[in-house]
Amino acid sequence: MNPVNCNQRSNATIKLSPLGIERRYSGYTVLTVVMTGWVLLALAMFSLMNLNFTRYEVSPSVAVASGQLQRATPADEPPNRVDTPMGREPFMPGPAVTTQTLTLELTPKATVKPDTNAKGGLYLPIVIAPYDVDESGIPPQMGTLGAEGAAVLTRTVHLTDTSTYTPTVLEPWEASVFGVETANLLAGGETIAAAGVSWVRRNGLVWYEVEPIQGMRSWRAAANLEKEMIQAGALNLKFVLIIRGTPEWAQQVQGSFCGPIKSDALRAFSWFVRDVVARYSAPPFNVQYFELGNEPDAPIRYGDEVYGCWGSSVDRYRGGSAYAAMLKAVYPQVKIANPEAKVLIGGLLANCDVEQPPAGEDCSWTRFFEGILENGGGPYFDGLSFHTYEYYYKTPGRWGNANWNSYYNTLGPVLIAKARYYKALLSSYNVRGKFLMDTEVALLCWDCTPAQQYETAKAWYLPEVYAASMAEGLQAAFWYSYNGWLGSGLVDGDGKPVPAMTALQVAREKFGGATFTGRVTPREVGIFDEELGIIGYKFRQGNRIIWLIRSADSQNREVVFNQFPTAITDPVGTELTPSRRLTLTLKPMYIEWKN
Repeated sequence: MNPVNCNQRSNATIKLSPLGIERRYSGYTVLTVVMTGWVLLALAMFSLMNLNFTRYEVSPSVAVASGQLQRATPADEPPNRVDTPMGREPFMPGPAVTTQTLTLELTPKATVKPDTNAKGGLYLPIVIAPYDVDESGIPPQMGTLGAEGAAVLTRTVHLTDTSTYTPTVLEPWEASVFGVETANLLAGGETIAAAGVSWVRRNGLVWYEVEPIQGMRSWRAAANLEKEMIQAGALNLKFVLIIRGTPEWAQQVQGSFCGPIKSDALRAFSWFVRDVVARYSAPPFNVQYFELGNEPDAPIRYGDEVYGCWGSSVDRYRGGSAYAAMLKAVYPQVKIANPEAKVLIGGLLANCDVEQPPAGEDCSWTRFFEGILENGGGPYFDGLSFHTYEYYYKTPGRWGNANWNSYYNTLGPVLIAKARYYKALLSSYNVRGKFLMDTEVALLCWDCTPAQQYETAKAWYLPEVYAASMAEGLQAAFWYSYNGWLGSGLVDGDGKPVPAMTALQVAREKFGGATFTGRVTPREVGIFDEELGIIGYKFRQGNRIIWLIRSADSQNREVVFNQFPTAITDPVGTELTPSRRLTLTLKPMYIEWKN
């Protein structure tokens, strides 16, 4: 029998006495009262026997005061359990809670400690099952727990539900939302860091390359990727690592390397991810964010792809059910490896708006995330990542995404529509404490002539999309990509920075470390006859007030500021003469005041 290590975290107590009376057992006390008859002796013996064989339940509504175990009322709720494809797990992630914690050393192995940091409030381990408790007050070792380490008792205080979902932001704004995806951080990493970027995303660690034969792993396959992780640390960049690629022996759909994992291989995948986290969250790699797949809501494809593809036409939720089962298997293993590590749902494509589908589009694939929540996957991830792309309309400042009814002259970047869709889903399922990331965002163009106009358009679009990310409470947004896809790069074919790279640097300097304080309204700039008119974002950084503002459509609008600005700057850093009057176009402008 192993000792109990009780750490004082609350004035509450564990309640274990069956009669609601506090009992202390430090050894049998010798009775000094003179027994007056055999009847009293028999009653005393019966009472002791009844105590020795009492079965006690440890429910999640208990906590620890000191070393003393008590009980005042019976447990009304069953103990927490979690059934996954791997069987009964050593702990279960719970809902977003505030916590007080006791660690029970049930095995000689290392304690699995939850993250009690108030910044995250993220999904803490909770215990498990009824124990037989003897007169010592110490639960015996349980086989289902002992395989993995210590259990954790958590007192839970559920947060009050609200109608508006607010994502959890784990990093202070000084870390900034600015991220970039790259295919090779060793080539261009210093340029990325010099732009003030805080995050880098990398696709990725390929399971079938490391473990082509079950149980036989070669980390040499990740040798170059490991160098990039070390480089990220040296450049003070937070590294988001995508894990993807189903080996042939684990494929549910034979020949689909981007597809789902068969159910009897989920245990193997969970062990693989556990070892990945244990290896790469430690020095010298120090990776803390692990993304499971890339666009898994894409339909099944055969061969190898860098995205997807768990999408299933036979599932109402288009594969979300199977992905939820995978999360249930993997998440507990990640937290065993490192409770501080963060699990992200693979960046969701969500090709079109399922609530208002455009004509001729099948938007049912967007239900993938709903399928994760519907099938109980809510407690088994820390963050949700999704992708947003806008399409260039051949004139700088004009862009949109028709599949999400989002345009430059309506809501703004499609990031807003998608973020609100996901926040509404999380709220409807009462899933709290998640952070959101837009892990691929860009302005795309298939045939851009003249190219220079498109480069200007990217430079105008980029600051607005990062401003919108902060307005929606995102943890980070990643430009896709450093080298580009369909013209979206921050550098040209020779590796030379394009205007969008300059715009990234300027945006980072203007509001990267600032706090979003609200939207600019037309009335604040002297426009009283239009509800839209302008699109603008307000930020505060120290004694600086910064606005990013533009005309809401192709019409030029003269605005008047209440106070004389100290600086007016365009997206690439060109300064204008400060004035209380300014004519707004589709080009966003930075307006600054010192308070």
